Amino acid sequence: MTCHSAIDRIFEGDRSFSFLVRLRVRWHLLHCSRCAASAAVLEAAQTMMQTGFFPPAPAMEEAVMEVIRREALDPGDVPMEIADPPEAVSFRSWVIAGLIILISLSSAFIGLDFAEVAEKGGSSFLIPVGLTVGLAVSIYGALLIGTHLKELSGRFGLR
Repeated sequence: MTCHSAIDRIFEGDRSFSFLVRLRVRWHLLHCSRCAASAAVLEAAQTMMQTGFFPPAPAMEEAVMEVIRREALDPGDVPMEIADPPEAVSFRSWVIAGLIILISLSSAFIGLDFAEVAEKGGSSFLIPVGLTVGLAVSIYGALLIGTHLKELSGRFGLR
């Protein structure tokens, strides 16, 4: 039996195979330390998953059971609690944040150390800096447009 076929059989689980196939896999594991290590890791993972790897959330369970108990008593009297949506950030705040980002990004290139580092590093320094600046501006623009789409389309007459 090759390592590849033994590993396939190990990961498939040996319950569905015949006694002869399981014996051949065990024999391979006795002679191949690499496959035996993989089998040990798989067995440890299976044991971890079976012994409560994901602990229950008692606070959530109790809250759900309380709502179920209240509904069972009188389903018409149970108020539905709807959370208020978070307050939207005003357009003015977005513009101020954009100006702060613009000023901080442009002032980073004015410093004396930047020119020296850029000269020594060359493109291996300037390319990541340019990508970072471009990414920051793109994310800011996408979030601004996405959160104020109706306001911007009304302001610029787009429909």
